Parts: sequence; structure tokens; C-alpha cells
Amino acid sequence: MYGMVTFYTFFAMIPKGKHPISVCMGTVCRLRGSEKLPEEFKRILGIEAGETTPDGKFFPDCLWCVGAYGLLPVIMIKSL
Repeated sequence: MYGMVTFYTFFAMIPKGKHPISVCMGTVCRLRGSEKLPEEFKRILGIEAGETTPDGKFFPDCLWCVGAYGLLPVIMIKSL
């Protein structure tokens, strides 16, 4: 069970916020500036990537290449 939970990104060992925010860190997105976005989330939300805001609303995280090269850098926000 542990192997499955830690392998698939849609499972988690800790509670995630209501609104996950995922930033692509694939090579092409990084060339378009995506590596700066986690620092902006940290500045705005006051938490590191992979943490949930104290109110349980937001969970910024990084993911690897979603293949949407026409939309670079890719940010996915769920449940807004």
C-alpha cells in the first residue's frame, strides 16, 4: 500500500488543501520561467511547495511535464 501511495501523485500521506496549485517543472516550462513560481507562491501564501495553507485552502506543488507546450509555463489549479 505504501508503495502505491508514494508512487502515484494523486494519492497523499498528508491532507492537501482544497485548491491544489501545480506548477510544471519540465525542461521547456523551466526555460519559460516556471522555476520562479514556487517562490512567488511562498511569498504570497507563506508556505513552501508541498505544504497546505493553515486555513486548508491552498496546496502549491510541482509536477513534471504535462505536455501542453502551447501554454507554457503550465499551472494547473483545481476546484476554483
